[in-house]
Amino acid sequence: MQWLYDLKLLAVDFTGLEKDALHIYIALLVFVAVNMLFGWKARDGKALPLVLIVAIANELSDIRYNLRIEHTPYFAESVHDIANTMFVPVLLFILARWTRVFGGKDSMPSGDETEV
Repeated sequence: MQWLYDLKLLAVDFTGLEKDALHIYIALLVFVAVNMLFGWKARDGKALPLVLIVAIANELSDIRYNLRIEHTPYFAESVHDIANTMFVPVLLFILARWTRVFGGKDSMPSGDETEV
């Protein structure tokens, strides 16, 4: 999968971002796109497994490349990358689910309700 590794290097060169930053942006892109595509709410967490699948697939590709070229899998770095990739989508899920940060209809009273 040399082409995937080359594509990642091209993305780093083109954007000027570090690989860690690209992990975050790709995770956000997948999280938001999947939620929009399927009409899911961030608070449901349904997109999180798909973000995780993308992160794991990316790391398996990196491990395969590293084993072929450098003969070392760098497992610790892969675990770090997966955690880094998942952090912001999980944070958004938590904020959407258990806080009023995004002001969903369940978290804010409507104007029709009166306090007793």
